[in-house]
Amino acid sequence: MEETTIKSRKPLNQKQLQIIYLLYKFRFGTTDLFIQSNDTKISRQYMDIRLRILCEQQYIGRRYNSSYKLKGKPATYHVLSRGIKILRDKPAAFNVKALRNLARDKDTTVTDTFISHNLGIFEVYTKYKNRYRDDLLFITKSNLHGRDTFPQPFPDAYVSLKSDKTKHCFLESFTDTTQFFIIKKRIKYFADFAEDNDLPKTRVFPGIVFICSPDKLKEQVLAFTAKRFGNSWKEIYFAVFTRAELDAVENLFSFRK
Repeated sequence: MEETTIKSRKPLNQKQLQIIYLLYKFRFGTTDLFIQSNDTKISRQYMDIRLRILCEQQYIGRRYNSSYKLKGKPATYHVLSRGIKILRDKPAAFNVKALRNLARDKDTTVTDTFISHNLGIFEVYTKYKNRYRDDLLFITKSNLHGRDTFPQPFPDAYVSLKSDKTKHCFLESFTDTTQFFIIKKRIKYFADFAEDNDLPKTRVFPGIVFICSPDKLKEQVLAFTAKRFGNSWKEIYFAVFTRAELDAVENLFSFRK
């Protein structure tokens, strides 16, 4: 009876589909992040209704338990099989391998660290979007599948402006849960990629933006990045921001050598 009821619902509207598209892009989302990324102003009440309907129709799942409540964490959302089917019907827009990754997000084995990392990238996106609006192109790992000219493992995101293709960067997010040897490995990898890559030589090489949380991590990342990139034969431009600085920085595409 429940399955019959679900199938009898009318097709999803564009606003509901947008939530599923964002979950493809970032894997996980929260009510606040969906509100912040919405093109028009929307109340929490209406966003909660939109999310509840998608959950009831089993397009998306909701992750929330007593541990979330004790820690003051918001509920997180992810795509379910019914939502993935919608994406799979558009193979030109949504990569098959990325969809297989999404299918695992409902598993209880997915770690809080992994979820938090992806939510962090979603948060960075909302800050870029607030600054650059429709001029923004923000491509995440899900969108990078099949693009062999990009660094692999993929960066957390590739960001550019539609109006100025020289304004572009690779973006990587680090937190206090990231072991520093992994951070150094990623920084070295970007430097190596800059020295031997298949990107068009006619374009300015992307800047590299590292987002750090907590704030004290910034100085460590800045020191190692300056040292490693300074030894590169190719000019590499980079920026290191704390998460809090993203709201205040005048130009998110301002890089230093």
